[in-house]
Amino acid sequence: MNQELLAYLTNLLGIDGYIIRKPENTPYPAFVISNSISRDLPIYANQGKPMGYTFGIQINLIGNSYRSIHSHSETIIDALDGFSGDIGGVTVIDSTMNGYTEFQNSNKNFELVIDFTVRSLN
Repeated sequence: MNQELLAYLTNLLGIDGYIIRKPENTPYPAFVISNSISRDLPIYANQGKPMGYTFGIQINLIGNSYRSIHSHSETIIDALDGFSGDIGGVTVIDSTMNGYTEFQNSNKNFELVIDFTVRSLN
């Protein structure tokens, strides 16, 4: 799901994105994706076959100005909150924003972290 979401958001936002960590001297704005994953339904609920996954996805926007990351966050929330459909071959059943946090980091860059729960069939 990380690679598919990375490609989707890079195309949507037109900025560079990374998985888990960004390289040094990354131009801003940029975003970083990280996630956790668990099985959605136990195997006994689907005739012995596992069914679906639940992803806890965190998207961290980083930029030099508050305005730029806030604009990108609105685009991400509009696109993903309530989304169902296909993202790069992954069938998303439901995507829900859980909340976000915004702050200025020790390097004086602005950050906005958005948390989503995404359920998928594959």
